Amino acid sequence: MLRKIQQSIHIQILMALIILGAFSIFISISIQQISNQSSRLESEQNKILRLSDSIEKIGLSSQIYNSNAARDYESYYRDLDVYYKVTVEQLNSIDNQYKNLESIHALLKDIGASPINLLSKQELRVLEELIANSSSTWRSFYHDLQDKFGDNKEEPRLEWGAVFIVDNLSSLTQSLSVMLSQFEKINNHQLTLSKIGAQVEIYLIIIFILLFALFFYSRVIKPINKTREAFTRVSNGDFGHQIQDFYSNEIGELVSSFNEMSARSNTVLSILSKLQTAETPNEIIELIQAKLYSYTGCDLVSLVSEDSKGDGFDFRNIAPVKNFKNLAYKKVLFGNQAERDHIKSIFTTNAPIRTNNISEFIKLNRNSILLRTLLNLYPLKSCIVIPLSINTKPSILLLASYHESKLQDKHLDLIQHLLPFIKHKLSSFNR
Repeated sequence: MLRKIQQSIHIQILMALIILGAFSIFISISIQQISNQSSRLESEQNKILRLSDSIEKIGLSSQIYNSNAARDYESYYRDLDVYYKVTVEQLNSIDNQYKNLESIHALLKDIGASPINLLSKQELRVLEELIANSSSTWRSFYHDLQDKFGDNKEEPRLEWGAVFIVDNLSSLTQSLSVMLSQFEKINNHQLTLSKIGAQVEIYLIIIFILLFALFFYSRVIKPINKTREAFTRVSNGDFGHQIQDFYSNEIGELVSSFNEMSARSNTVLSILSKLQTAETPNEIIELIQAKLYSYTGCDLVSLVSEDSKGDGFDFRNIAPVKNFKNLAYKKVLFGNQAERDHIKSIFTTNAPIRTNNISEFIKLNRNSILLRTLLNLYPLKSCIVIPLSINTKPSILLLASYHESKLQDKHLDLIQHLLPFIKHKLSSFNR
């Protein structure tokens, strides 16, 4: 009962930490999103402040012109450079700044479409309307001002234009003032949220440390402990023990290597222990196939020996016989000298052959009569061919599978380690 309670508590703690982690991530993203929105809104607010300053400057210069400008030709042409040209540049700059306010529309659209948006639609709509009204007021003001200055750019009506600016500039400053007030309201709202977010971040750091500790335990310490326990079991004689948990990190590779080592050791020891009690060559082949099947996946194991006349080879010992009845005692005769030379070269080099595609191997080695015979009878895909001499009689240990890439180098390495024991046992039957 205590064990069950302990397991239940562990499960509840784990679920709580998972939920807390997901919530923390959501809060962090929300804080970041709010911060980005505040930063972008502040940037747009600064544009409006600079625009307001530009409008105040042009209003101030127009007031000064109206108060101090002389009404004679000499002063007029002087004021073309001192007042008019400067004013035109300022007006063009203001016009460009108003055009740049279009970026605010894109910003407000992004904020409104954001899934993490704490601004009300009403606040955004009001701000959009204020921007649109201010831009419309400017376009009307700018158009009327051009009429006041007149069409003659060389001799504009400076006084008319300056008076118009002074009399009508208040409408622009008023619209910008209202817009800035709305921006300030929104920014204060965002500032409050940012302060709350900063406090939440402190708690999130603590939570992150706790989650990381849990992650480190579950992903590193726990699997290492399991692997250590598994090694202890193997050292105590529990060969073949497998770790059932799988991990995708380096610990997973360690677990996979342990499982491979354990399975290999169990296969070797099982074959060696049973090999001593085998009484016939066929029992040895059946033993090898039965024990190797779970580790290598080989569907066929056969001992192929040269016949007494030396004109071919016989598939004498086959396992499992019930699945390969057509191959049992199948005699393969040499058709020409090239086929003899091919078999001879296998024993001369004394090097095993491993192929993942028997069909392709035969295309490259047309004189491989053993594999050709094998493929004609069964749709085998991969195989291992190991030459060996039993009491000076040429023989071949052949392993085959119906699957490509099933028989790998590690399987060949295992067979070669077992080969001296297999040869010794087989030799004892032919003395």
